[in-house]
Amino acid sequence: MNTSINLDNNQKITIKKLLLNYFKNEKINKITFRKEIVYLKSSEKNLKIIIKNLEEYNCDYYLKIKNNWELQKNINLLDSKRNKHKKGALNLNKMDIERLKRGVSRYIKAKSNFLKRKEFIIEISNNQINIDFYLDDYFIIEVLDQELKSCILYINDKKESEGDFDHIMFNLDIYFSKKYFSDELI
Repeated sequence: MNTSINLDNNQKITIKKLLLNYFKNEKINKITFRKEIVYLKSSEKNLKIIIKNLEEYNCDYYLKIKNNWELQKNINLLDSKRNKHKKGALNLNKMDIERLKRGVSRYIKAKSNFLKRKEFIIEISNNQINIDFYLDDYFIIEVLDQELKSCILYINDKKESEGDFDHIMFNLDIYFSKKYFSDELI
């Protein structure tokens, strides 16, 4: 570890959700943050995650065997089982990622009826746009081409919609209107 990473509360919330999603079969019951190191505990295992790159959520995953931490593999928390072997379609540099984040944010604020009523953060890695609305649901837009004409919307790892970016965001807005705004405002 060359430099220490200090996480703010929003980053911790995002990382916690990503870890719980990534290790959903482990039944994690405790998560502890220590700078760039995250300890996870389940009834059967002790895990340690060392965050290597915060922009892309690349981490080293360790498992405690007896009294030693043993490196298992390098993981990307934004990757899920459905696209571990796919090459990213976006191929963006850091400046392009920031520009796309601003564009998605402006799009939500300008074109959506319900999404814009909730605070959110956007994370982009490889071919995924992760939009975190600080809710229990988990939203990923998988981008299959550079022009955003072919995208797939996943909600909680379930495929919900396919089409261009406009179509995906329209369907996400409808999902929000039905689930979060039908009876009560958030």
